[in-house]
Amino acid sequence: GVKNRDRGEPTRTMLSRRDLDGVECVTLVDEKIKWTEGMNSNGIAIISSSLSAERTGVAKHPARNRVFIRTALEQPSVERAVNALKGKVTGCVMVFDKDEMWLVEGTDKGRRQEIHRITSDSVARTNHGIWIPEAGYQSDHPDHILAMRRVGSEARFLIAKHVLGT
Repeated sequence: GVKNRDRGEPTRTMLSRRDLDGVECVTLVDEKIKWTEGMNSNGIAIISSSLSAERTGVAKHPARNRVFIRTALEQPSVERAVNALKGKVTGCVMVFDKDEMWLVEGTDKGRRQEIHRITSDSVARTNHGIWIPEAGYQSDHPDHILAMRRVGSEARFLIAKHVLGT
């Protein structure tokens, strides 16, 4: 898994390590907004991308997602990690190990979630919904800066797909 941060403002990240019932977890946390990603000693990794269209880039739900992602990382399998996120996490969350990958796309609006197993060799996501089109940046947003961020998000998505050959 690879992630590229596209925000202009600097971040302060903290790396933490903990051992819970024999499962070692390493998480990377953005100290300002509490965005969390990580991996565990069972080889499970979680990468997340916000689908919250905020001008400041600070989503309203990061602390809640942090708890759900940490809980998912405590699981012994990808399937159980995905189940720990069902109906809870928002944004675009990739859960994977060396053998399988699942993608969770969720939005606060109606708590809608789409969960799919990815069977292709590669997948790309940015800050707009693919399975839930109303999630993330919208090109018709009344704030022209947020509308332009949708254009940028779509361009990054197309570039990533081109690089991946998908």
